[in-house]
Amino acid sequence: KKTKKGRTVETSCTEMRYQLTLEAEKLKRVGKLRLGCPYAVVTATGGPHEGKEIGRTETIKDSLNPNWVKIIYIKSDESIFFPIRVAVYDDNPRREEHVLRGEANFEITELYQSPGHMQFEELANGAL
Repeated sequence: KKTKKGRTVETSCTEMRYQLTLEAEKLKRVGKLRLGCPYAVVTATGGPHEGKEIGRTETIKDSLNPNWVKIIYIKSDESIFFPIRVAVYDDNPRREEHVLRGEANFEITELYQSPGHMQFEELANGAL
């Protein structure tokens, strides 16, 4: 509880800070001569932060199995439903718009409670 101008305000003691690390496996080539330069974008797809970009990784040049170094931090009350979308794009300097290579949807507290705090999703193109 906190006191604010003579009023007692209830505060949550269950706020969690999650660390999200990302990797992809078996991405398809983006062309006959290009492996691709993938990066990932994490966006909230529901709850109080719906539509907000939570974070993005660095671009890894010429990789079909990127293991991104950047950690994405997410703060949330553990009782709040917090679905996210992880979208993997190709950073092609020759194109104005980057190409979506795949996406997966997760829920943060479910992810945290899963064995090893990990989840995998196979994409339609066979990538993980």
